[in-house]
Formats: sequence, structure tokens, C-alpha cells
Amino acid sequence: MSRKAVAARIAQPYAEALLEISSKNNTVSSVTEDIKIVSDTLANSQELSQFFANPLIDVFTKKKLLEKVFDQKINVSLLNFLMILTDKKRINMVESILEKFLEIAYTATNVTLAKVITSTTLSNEQQQALIEKIKLMTQATEVRLSLQVDTSLIGGFSIQIGSQIIDTSLRGQLQQMASHLDIKL
Repeated sequence: MSRKAVAARIAQPYAEALLEISSKNNTVSSVTEDIKIVSDTLANSQELSQFFANPLIDVFTKKKLLEKVFDQKINVSLLNFLMILTDKKRINMVESILEKFLEIAYTATNVTLAKVITSTTLSNEQQQALIEKIKLMTQATEVRLSLQVDTSLIGGFSIQIGSQIIDTSLRGQLQQMASHLDIKL
């Protein structure tokens, strides 16, 4: 089983637990918005992601940093959830867990989540055009984009909707050509 499959399998029950807590507290929409804050913060700071992934750093230190970074910025129940993940030594999987939460929450509300990785930042007009194309492709009533910039793509973008991946990046096209020619890149 691949690392990604294992991470998804572990993330599922944690994401479901967060959704259950959020539903009981009637805070699903605020937790969903706050998850974007946490995800963006981690995506924009390689050092922070590495800090939480480091097994040599003790739980107390990680919890102090979580509090320092996210206190007063996110819902208390989400912050407590992050503390529990830290106690259970699963904070290194926080990105997978939060992604799975969004997937489950959006499925329940008939919203399609599209993870978009681009070589440059998309303008608002480009984002809207992409949302409209994805709506046509998926027949979704609403589409939410999870945007990430990866300069190693060279140009273009890749979109992940559920298990389907559409890769129009130059890097992806080069890798596809290399696999057809049996060349390692």
C-alpha cells in the first residue's frame, strides 16, 4: 500500500471525528473556513510543516507553537483538535486529515473540492473560469478551489478532483513522454 493510501486511511477517522464535533457544535462552516487558514499557513511555511513532522520535537513544544500561531485566529474546537492530534502524535498528518475533512464536509453539502497546483498564482478571473469549467465537468452545483503554487511545474497546472488527476503541466507532460520512452527523469 502506498504512503498516500496509508495516510488517507489514517486521516479518515480523524476527519470524521472533527466533522462530528463540528456538526454537534453547529460550527461546520466556521471550521471549514479556519481549516483554510491552517492549510494556507502550513503550505506557505516549509519550516512549520517540517517542525510538526519532526518526531524528535516533543509534544509540549509543538503544542506551544500551535497555540502561538493559531490562537485567536481559528475556532477553539479546531485548535483543540490540533492539540489532540499533537498528543496522539498525528500532527505530522494534519494536512491529510484537514484535506479529508474538507472532502467529507463538501460531499455532504454537494460541493466539489478541486485541488489545483499551478506554476504561478492564478488571478481571480482565472480562478472563476476554472471553477466554471470544473462545474461543467463534474455537474457540481458549487466548486471550491484549494490552490497551491509549485514553481517546479515549469508551466501549466494540475487539478485533483477526488481520485481523478488532470495534469497539463509541462513537468507532467515531460514525465509522460519519458515514461513512454522508458527514460528516467
